Amino acid sequence: MHITGRDIEESTKALRFEKETMLWRLLGDANEVWQNADRAAIIALLRGAPTGMRAGLIADHLEKKEVPCE
Repeated sequence: MHITGRDIEESTKALRFEKETMLWRLLGDANEVWQNADRAAIIALLRGAPTGMRAGLIADHLEKKEVPCE
Protein backbone atom coordinates (compact mmCIF):
# COMPACT_ATOMS: atom_id res chain seq x y z
CA MET A 1 0.00 0.00 0.00
CA HIS A 2 1.39 3.36 -1.02
CA ILE A 3 0.56 6.21 1.37
CA THR A 4 0.69 9.81 0.24
CA GLY A 5 -1.01 12.97 1.37
CA ARG A 6 -0.62 16.61 2.13
CA ASP A 7 -0.44 16.19 5.92
CA ILE A 8 1.41 12.86 6.20
CA GLU A 9 4.82 11.55 5.25
CA GLU A 10 4.87 9.47 2.07
CA SER A 11 5.53 5.77 2.68
CA THR A 12 4.93 2.27 1.35
CA LYS A 13 3.65 -0.53 3.59
CA ALA A 14 3.43 -4.29 3.08
CA LEU A 15 0.07 -5.95 3.74
CA ARG A 16 -1.14 -9.54 3.81
CA PHE A 17 -4.76 -10.63 3.50
CA GLU A 18 -5.67 -13.39 5.95
CA LYS A 19 -8.49 -15.56 4.60
CA GLU A 20 -9.35 -17.05 7.99
CA THR A 21 -10.21 -13.69 9.57
CA MET A 22 -11.01 -11.82 6.33
CA LEU A 23 -8.73 -9.00 7.52
CA TRP A 24 -5.65 -7.26 6.15
CA ARG A 25 -2.55 -7.49 8.38
CA LEU A 26 0.05 -4.72 8.29
CA LEU A 27 3.49 -6.36 7.99
CA GLY A 28 5.55 -3.18 8.20
CA ASP A 29 7.60 -0.98 5.90
CA ALA A 30 7.52 -2.57 2.44
CA ASN A 31 11.25 -2.20 1.78
CA GLU A 32 12.13 -3.96 5.03
CA VAL A 33 9.60 -6.76 4.55
CA TRP A 34 10.65 -7.42 0.95
CA GLN A 35 14.33 -7.30 1.85
CA ASN A 36 13.77 -9.86 4.60
CA ALA A 37 11.84 -12.11 2.20
CA ASP A 38 14.74 -11.98 -0.29
CA ARG A 39 17.24 -12.82 2.44
CA ALA A 40 15.11 -15.75 3.61
CA ALA A 41 14.91 -17.08 0.04
CA ILE A 42 18.70 -16.84 -0.34
CA ILE A 43 19.32 -18.63 2.96
CA ALA A 44 16.88 -21.41 2.04
CA LEU A 45 18.56 -21.82 -1.34
CA LEU A 46 22.05 -21.96 0.19
CA ARG A 47 20.97 -24.56 2.76
CA GLY A 48 20.21 -26.87 -0.15
CA ALA A 49 23.64 -26.27 -1.71
CA PRO A 50 26.26 -27.71 0.68
CA THR A 51 29.15 -26.65 -1.57
CA GLY A 52 27.87 -23.06 -1.86
CA MET A 53 26.80 -21.02 -4.87
CA ARG A 54 28.11 -18.01 -6.75
CA ALA A 55 26.06 -14.82 -6.77
CA GLY A 56 25.08 -15.20 -10.43
CA LEU A 57 23.71 -18.69 -9.85
CA ILE A 58 21.74 -17.51 -6.80
CA ALA A 59 20.29 -14.68 -8.90
CA ASP A 60 19.32 -17.14 -11.65
CA HIS A 61 17.58 -19.51 -9.22
CA LEU A 62 15.64 -16.66 -7.58
CA GLU A 63 14.97 -14.97 -10.94
CA LYS A 64 16.72 -11.79 -9.76
CA LYS A 65 19.10 -9.48 -11.54
CA GLU A 66 22.72 -9.79 -10.40
CA VAL A 67 24.20 -6.46 -9.27
CA PRO A 68 27.95 -6.22 -10.00
CA CYS A 69 30.23 -5.20 -7.12
CA GLU A 70 32.15 -1.99 -7.51
